[in-house]
Amino acid sequence: MPPESGKFIRSIRAGPDPLHTGSAHYRNAMKEAKEIFYGLDIQKEYIAVAQYSRLQNAVTLVALQPVSGNRYETLSEELGILRSKFKFIDSRVNCSLPADYAIVKTLPLDAGEKDIEAALAWELEQNIIGSPDEYVFDYQPLESTENGMMYYQVIAYRKERVNELSSLLKAHKLTPRCVDIDMLALVNMFEVSYPELVSRPAVLVHAETADARCILTQNGKLVDYECIRFDPDTDPRSFSEQIASALPRLVSPAGTPVDKNNVPLFAAGMLYTNEAFLEQTKPVLPTTALLHPFRKIECRIGITEDKLASYLPQLTVAVGLAFRGDE
Repeated sequence: MPPESGKFIRSIRAGPDPLHTGSAHYRNAMKEAKEIFYGLDIQKEYIAVAQYSRLQNAVTLVALQPVSGNRYETLSEELGILRSKFKFIDSRVNCSLPADYAIVKTLPLDAGEKDIEAALAWELEQNIIGSPDEYVFDYQPLESTENGMMYYQVIAYRKERVNELSSLLKAHKLTPRCVDIDMLALVNMFEVSYPELVSRPAVLVHAETADARCILTQNGKLVDYECIRFDPDTDPRSFSEQIASALPRLVSPAGTPVDKNNVPLFAAGMLYTNEAFLEQTKPVLPTTALLHPFRKIECRIGITEDKLASYLPQLTVAVGLAFRGDE
């Protein structure tokens, strides 16, 4: 369950006392402040924020704020509550939008194409409803080429949603340093936390209370994903069977049998705040583990491991965003 309204998870701010103006303490504090980054994850039922110090390679402050609806007015009110309790040293934040509203496509271009952005905009127009002018999009080249073609992963998001997010942040004196989708932040977090597994296919299950996305990642890339809808009262076994049925389509599109005992599965999202739920999925999905954002990044938020564990599934995206720093 989400924390009660406005509940803070931590609050010791690491670093020197900035009040010693003109002293080494002050200069060190200013240097530290320049290396502080924020990740802000806005989901349908909560807002999560994480403060990351690059100098300490540690998360030093986090908070969760429940959300009772996704209307602009409701989000603004609840972001205001969080803003009043969480002191931002820098107004710039790396933020995410739920992938529900994203379009993710792999599009081919001639390997000799010069105007890549214009060509991808044209290709995108063939794959969406409406005009490309209604979307903002970004792209990255994929490593493979085939028959003289270069492949690009294109992610498009409706401008009105992005503009709404920018207005929401501006109303609370925050500025988006970058806007990402939550799936990519999870892939980034997995790459940081599990470098030994990055080269092989792995599935990240991001599950909220009524929908989940199974995200296939390899070599630090989002390869593919599949959406799963379910009732909020779905039992763990039924849920895990839905995930298991998606694995062959996701991991082996050619139809090669998939051994579910050999596919690394990592869980994140509000559904997994119930530790018993995760354990009850293991008879069907025995390789499932919590996607841990603090496996390689230190956590200095001053609460016990047991208490922290109950919040981790909701913090993973925010930590992944904060870790992006100023890239």
